[in-house]
Amino acid sequence: MFAGTLDALLFSLYDTQERYPDLRPLVEQTVLKWNYCELFHKRWILDLMSEDGQLARRVAARPFPLGSKGFASWGFLDPDPDDRVVPLLLSDPTLGHTEFQYFFHRVYREHCFPHPETGRLFTEEIEAPLFAPLRPPPVFEGQTPAAYPFSWESKCTEDIVAAQQIPRVEPAPSKPSAVANVAVESESPPQPTPPAEPADELPVAREPPNTASRFRERLDGLELPGPGESPEVAVAQPSTSSAAGVPTPLPQKDSLGFTGNFYHRWRVNGEPSVGSTIAWAPAPYWFIRAAFDLQYELVNERFSYSWGVGYDDWHPGTWSFQLNNWGPILSGEGLKVEASVFNIAYKFKSDLLKQFHLSGSAGIDMHFSQEPVFYTTWQWEPIETWFIRVGIQIPLSQERGLRWTYNFGRWDWRPFTVALTYDNWGINEIAQSNLSENGAVNLAFSWAF
Repeated sequence: MFAGTLDALLFSLYDTQERYPDLRPLVEQTVLKWNYCELFHKRWILDLMSEDGQLARRVAARPFPLGSKGFASWGFLDPDPDDRVVPLLLSDPTLGHTEFQYFFHRVYREHCFPHPETGRLFTEEIEAPLFAPLRPPPVFEGQTPAAYPFSWESKCTEDIVAAQQIPRVEPAPSKPSAVANVAVESESPPQPTPPAEPADELPVAREPPNTASRFRERLDGLELPGPGESPEVAVAQPSTSSAAGVPTPLPQKDSLGFTGNFYHRWRVNGEPSVGSTIAWAPAPYWFIRAAFDLQYELVNERFSYSWGVGYDDWHPGTWSFQLNNWGPILSGEGLKVEASVFNIAYKFKSDLLKQFHLSGSAGIDMHFSQEPVFYTTWQWEPIETWFIRVGIQIPLSQERGLRWTYNFGRWDWRPFTVALTYDNWGINEIAQSNLSENGAVNLAFSWAF
C-alpha cells in the first residue's frame, strides 16, 4: 500500500464530512477503524509492501498526489494545522468512563491515531522516552524515495450521463389461484431468518439516560487524563503540621462524584496517626473536601480535622480558586474560618515542559490572619505515578526569607490504588532540609464511587 494513495483517501473522507456533516459519524468510524502504526516512524511516512509473505516498510514514494493534505487534515503531521479534525468520539465523548478508557486505548495505543490534545502518536511516545538508549536508525532511513507510480487527476475525466427517469409499470393483477389457500401438510412452515451477527462498529452514542442516572451524569463534562498524561495536583500547599492527608483521586464519570482515601502517617519526629480524606465533586472540577486525623499513641488521643472548597482543573493552562483551612482544627473549634487561606494559582502549559515530564504552577496564598505569600511549585515525574515535587514560598515581608517544601513518592489519580509518599510542608528555610523535623511518611489507599 502506497502512503500517497492513503493520503488521497483520507483527504476524500475529510472532504466528505466537511461537505455532508450528517455523514461525519460514519466517516469518523471508518477512519478510527484503521491501524496506522506501521505507517509511521518518528514522523517518517512509509509505504507498506509484502515481500515473501512478510510485511516490509519502505520510505514513501514521492510526490504525493495531494501533497500530504490527507494526513495533515487528520493531525498526522507535525506541526498540526489549527483546523485538523479531532473526531467527536475523542473530543466530546458520550461514552461512560470505562467504555471511553477502553475505546481511547484502542484508538490511540493500538491503532496509533493522533492524540486529541497533543497531536502526538503513541509510536512517538514509546520510541523516544526520556531515558531511552541511543539505537541505530532502521534500514529505511537511508533509502531514497521512489517515484509515486500512479497518475492522478484532480477531477473525474469521464462523461457523466444523467439517469433518465423511467416511468414505473405496475404489474397486472393476477387471478387468484385455486390452490393458493390449500394447506400442504408436507411442506414445512417458513423458517425465521436468523439475526445477523453484530458488526464490529465503533460506538456512536450512549442510551438516553434514565432518571436514576441523571445525578451521575452531571459530571459528563469532566475529562480524565489520557495515556501519557498526568494531572497537576497539590497546587495549593498545605501548611506545616497539616491535618490534610494524601490527595484524593480524581472523580470518575458516571459516578456520584465521591472520592477519598484511608491513610497511616508516620511522622519522622512525632506521633503516628491514622486518618481519612473525603471529597465530593458537585460539578466538573469543583470540590468540597474534609480530612480527619487521629494521633492514637498520645496519652490523650488527639483528633483533628481540616477542610477545603473550590475549583481546581487538572489541565495545564488553567486556573484554580480554593479556600482551605489545612488544620489541625481541634474538636470544638468549628470551621475556624479566621485561620483559613484563599488561594489563586495558574498551571503552566508548555510542550517543552511536557517533553521532559515536568509541570509547574504559580500562585498566591492570602491568609486571613497573616501576610500574603507568593509561591511556585514544580513537579518532575520520571516514571508514571512516581514524582518529585518542590515548592518555593516568597513572603512579601522583607523580614522573612525564602522558604521551601518538598515531596516525593508514588501517587495515582486513579481510584483503588496505593500511594506511598514522603511529605515535608515546612516551615523550612531555603538552606534547611529539616528531613526529620517536619517530614512524614504516608501510606494510603484510595477509593471512589
